[in-house]
Amino acid sequence: MFPEPSPGGQPATPTHLTGLLLSVQDVAAAMHHLACAAQQGVPDASGTGISLLDEDGTGSVVASTGTAAGAAGALQHGLGTSPCLSARTTGEVQRIDDTGTDSRWPKWQSAAAGVGIRSALSTPLVRRGHRLGALTVHASTPGAFGAAEERLLGLLADAAATLLGAAHAVDAPVRLSIPWEETLDPRELMGLAAGVLMARDQLTPEAARAALAEEAGTQDRGVAEVAAATVDAAVGHEQARRLQATMTTAFISRHDLWLRHFSLGGNVKEFEIDAYLHQAMLLPQFQRDLLAHAANDILEEIAPPRASYTSEALAGLASSLSIGGKDDEASPAADAEGPDRRDPDAPSPFPRRP
Repeated sequence: MFPEPSPGGQPATPTHLTGLLLSVQDVAAAMHHLACAAQQGVPDASGTGISLLDEDGTGSVVASTGTAAGAAGALQHGLGTSPCLSARTTGEVQRIDDTGTDSRWPKWQSAAAGVGIRSALSTPLVRRGHRLGALTVHASTPGAFGAAEERLLGLLADAAATLLGAAHAVDAPVRLSIPWEETLDPRELMGLAAGVLMARDQLTPEAARAALAEEAGTQDRGVAEVAAATVDAAVGHEQARRLQATMTTAFISRHDLWLRHFSLGGNVKEFEIDAYLHQAMLLPQFQRDLLAHAANDILEEIAPPRASYTSEALAGLASSLSIGGKDDEASPAADAEGPDRRDPDAPSPFPRRP
C-alpha cells in the first residue's frame, strides 16, 4: 500500500512515486500516499505536510503524517505565517535548522516547538511556472536537514507537482463531459437529430423525423435513443475534424497525442486514435474530450509567451522588487505569477474582435 524502502535502505525515488500515484484515482488519497512517501524517503523526517493553493488563492493542508505535522499545518493557516507558506508564495526552498533559535517566523516557530518540531524543510510544488503549493517535512531534532535533503525533497516535489497537475488535468474533462443529451429536452433533441439528417441526407423535416422513427423500429430502440446516437455521431465527427486541424497546425504527431492521452488516464489505442481522426471510428464522449484535453495540454507547453497587460506588468514588477515588507507570505506581490502568467480564464480589459 505505502512505498516500501528500497534495498540497502535507499529512499524512495520519484520513479517509485510515479508508479504509486498513477495508480491512485482520488486526488486526496494520492496526496496522502505522497506524504507517506516523503516521510519515508527523507532521512530523519518525523512528519510531512502538503499544502495546496485553492482557486481563490487561499491555502489548505490536504495531507499530513504525524500529529505534530497536522498541528503545524493548522497553525500556519491560523497565524498566516510559516516556512511552508513562504515556500509556496516565493517559489523558493525554506529551511529551519532550529525552531528554538531561528527568528524568521517567530509565532509559528514558537507554536511548532511546542508540539515537538525542532527543524523543518519546505519546497514549493511548481508546474509550468504555476505555484500549486508546498511539500514540507519536519523533524523532532535540530539540524535534521541539509543540502542533500533539499535535493531529495526537490525531486519528490517535482514529481508530485507533475502528477498533481495531471490529476487536475484528468479531472477537467470529467467535469466537462456531462452527457450533452442531459442538457436538452426531448423536443430539442429530436429537432437537432432531424437537422443532422436533413444536412447529411438532404431530407425535408418530415422525412428526417420519419427516418428516425423508422430506424428506431428497425433497431428495436426508442426514438429518443436513436436521436441521441445520431447527434453524438455528428458531434464526434466534428470533434475529430477540429482535432485533426489542431494537430496539423501545431505539428502534433499522433504518437505524441496518444502518449499524452495515455498519461492522463486514457485507454484508447494509437490505431484507434488514427481511425477516429479519419472519422472511421466513433469514440465515447469522455475519451473524445480527453483527447482534446491532451492536445490542449500540449499546446499550452509549446505556446509562445503571451503579452502582458499593464496590471500584470505592474504585479510582476512589484513581485520582482519584493514590495510589501519583510513578511513575504503576507505580501500581495508575493502571490503574483509574473508578467506572462495571466489566468487564461480571467477577462481581458479589452473586448475581443468579432
